Amino acid sequence: MNNKKPPKVILYLGAGASYFAGYHTFVDFPDLLFNADLRKAEGMPDLNPNSERILKAIRESLRRNNQATTHDNFLWRLDGYSQFLRLNQIDPVLQDFIRESSRLYDLFLCTQEAISQISTTTVHHYSSKRVERAKAIDNTTYENMRKVLSLYSDIAAINGPDATLPIFTTNYDLLLEDLVAEFAGKDKIPVALVNGIPGLTRELMAWSLKEYARQNSMSTFHLHRLHGCVSWFYHDIGDSNIYFHRKDAPQQQIDKLYAMYPGREARIGIGLHGNSFRTFYQQLQVCDLVVFIGFSFRDDDVMHLILKALAERRGKLKILVVDRVYNKDDVRNKLEDASHRTSFPFRIPKPGEIESISMSYGSTPGFDTPILELCRDLTK
Repeated sequence: MNNKKPPKVILYLGAGASYFAGYHTFVDFPDLLFNADLRKAEGMPDLNPNSERILKAIRESLRRNNQATTHDNFLWRLDGYSQFLRLNQIDPVLQDFIRESSRLYDLFLCTQEAISQISTTTVHHYSSKRVERAKAIDNTTYENMRKVLSLYSDIAAINGPDATLPIFTTNYDLLLEDLVAEFAGKDKIPVALVNGIPGLTRELMAWSLKEYARQNSMSTFHLHRLHGCVSWFYHDIGDSNIYFHRKDAPQQQIDKLYAMYPGREARIGIGLHGNSFRTFYQQLQVCDLVVFIGFSFRDDDVMHLILKALAERRGKLKILVVDRVYNKDDVRNKLEDASHRTSFPFRIPKPGEIESISMSYGSTPGFDTPILELCRDLTK
């Protein structure tokens, strides 16, 4: 950190923080799979028959079992099928029971093609340039984008002159990078962004922790991606660097994508993922306020960090939730539920430690004013 003092406030951006810009959340992501007109508008090919067959079957199964038809639940199912098929290849017990099945290879083909297509759809959608699109055809959204960046700049100012605002996200998109490129400086929004990539979005540049040590003469956003990014890819075997690709992201090999989602979570404790999670935990122990915007509190890894930090920190942590669906009681209930699934010490925040603002972030008229006012009140 550049600050001598810990930041008063840190920011956490969930999918709802990008929704106003046109990025889908995990809840409505299946529209990108099954809506042929939407896929065409996004410049994506139709689902191939094998992918469509198994993905529609999974959708009906989730519905019958009263489970959400979300992006991650589709991937959890597909990963479960993959693990079953891999186990069948090496386990004689399983082979003995299902040796007569003639459709396992059909299941294998459908599963692999569906995983590839849903992954490619994810990369294509979240690497798209929504700021550029809004500037061309949607002046209202474009103006709200400017207000979003200005809000983050004003929140950063709470941390003091030339302050650093730590921003954490589980989003895959590059909305913040695009906002800074479009509005910082020339629109009198005095901010700089550090995301670990030299030049922020410079093609083929490698992520480096040293970027976070750079000094700036203005408020600085330090962006930490807990789940990676759709424009981060490995290159060759033996090269541990992560390289930035956006222009050709949909054409990159999916198995080289540096992102964490069901079926791709083996490196959670090391590398960029591990660094981001550790930094988030450290900041939770020293800040006064954490602001969650559009985060659904469905990720146990994140909730367990919050609960552990609450148990170990000195002084109370105030939590502000900005969401169109969840309020402070919902969040507290979700954290309490998550506490039953952790083996670490935890403390559930008391009702008075959580505040919430119910709104459609980024699109509700005057959305920025109540958020900033409450941030200032909670950090006095």
